[in-house]
Amino acid sequence: MLFGQAFGPDADADVVARANQLLNERTGALEDKLSTGDFLVGNHLTAGDIACASPLYLADLTEEMGKAHPIAGFFQANLGLGEGREKTRAWVRKLMAYDPIRGQR
Repeated sequence: MLFGQAFGPDADADVVARANQLLNERTGALEDKLSTGDFLVGNHLTAGDIACASPLYLADLTEEMGKAHPIAGFFQANLGLGEGREKTRAWVRKLMAYDPIRGQR
């Protein structure tokens, strides 16, 4: 939904807003799940954590990371986890720390 917007001259504000709204809605259950453990299945890292956290990384890019590539810049400026997603944000960062390139914050 949002990826195609990165290649146009200007992002459609309605599409960006809808993508962020859906992201916030869909991560609500994830936030609840992370309230009961450090990972999706208790306190141990699983493939499920990696598969789910990897795409969410795009919603937590720093300004510096956004400067590394135009597409990263687009996501840094237009996609965010929003308020009330502190556990999700911390979980994504913890998982991305395992990646030697993306884990550099």
